Amino acid sequence: MINQHTEVFLNQDWFNLVSKPNSSLFIELSYKGSKLIAGFEQKQFGFLSYLKCPKFTPYNISINHIDDNSNEYSVYAKEVHLINELKQQLKKYNRFQIKCLPTLNIVSPFLDKHTKAYYYTTCFINQSIPIEQCWNNMESATRNHILYGEKNLAIELNGTLEEVKSFITVNSYYHREGLSYELLELVFDALKPLGLIKLFIAKKENELVSIAFLIKSGDVWYYWLNINNQDIKSRGSNAVLIWEGIKLAKLQNCHFNFDGSIVPHLEQVFKSFGSKNLAYCNIISNQHLFFKLISKY
Repeated sequence: MINQHTEVFLNQDWFNLVSKPNSSLFIELSYKGSKLIAGFEQKQFGFLSYLKCPKFTPYNISINHIDDNSNEYSVYAKEVHLINELKQQLKKYNRFQIKCLPTLNIVSPFLDKHTKAYYYTTCFINQSIPIEQCWNNMESATRNHILYGEKNLAIELNGTLEEVKSFITVNSYYHREGLSYELLELVFDALKPLGLIKLFIAKKENELVSIAFLIKSGDVWYYWLNINNQDIKSRGSNAVLIWEGIKLAKLQNCHFNFDGSIVPHLEQVFKSFGSKNLAYCNIISNQHLFFKLISKY
């Protein structure tokens, strides 16, 4: 069950929300005080079965160690054991995908003739950085955008879904990826009573110009979704919402993650906030010839 202290994105209830009914698979393994959790959405393509990380979910595996005093090799050995055990359980599927947290650096046990690892980056602000330093680390142009947005826009930090219902599907990327108002309702209803989701809204002359959904998972606030008005451009709308998210994370002593697939123009925006890059691994295993062939194209 999702609660205030849980990793939202690695929870059976979350997978049930964002996956099709009865399609989620959750695996928990333990070994010598260490615990592996992995979650998948089960899919079928003809007679082929495969597992994937659900949409709008930044990771689907973690390994936690109860004994923090273990030496590095002991931790490594336990992670290798757990990963090998997981691989044995996944062999019956024709394909599987695992998106790792940046803190999970042991990927070699996954690799074999069927499996490849692809590295990507996400932008991140550490919880230990004081809010004043966050402000000073920004590019001057970004600070100016924030100040302009604060002066010229109306910012709501506890928005409601009803306010943005007609705005949800205007972003072609999210619409294409399956975002719907119904899905957001499910997520909002599950997380809002626990204080684990925020909807920030920027308006210009009572017109929506930008909205952002933030989700707290563990000790990280994720900048989960951002939708902009394609017809009304407004300087500073995105910058001021991101800044409010960073302040929220700092207030709760959390990290801040600029979640999303990093593409050049987005990364440039995120880096202008003084963020650091973290690498994470996306593991793809194609056990069946069909998936091996299509993965080449």
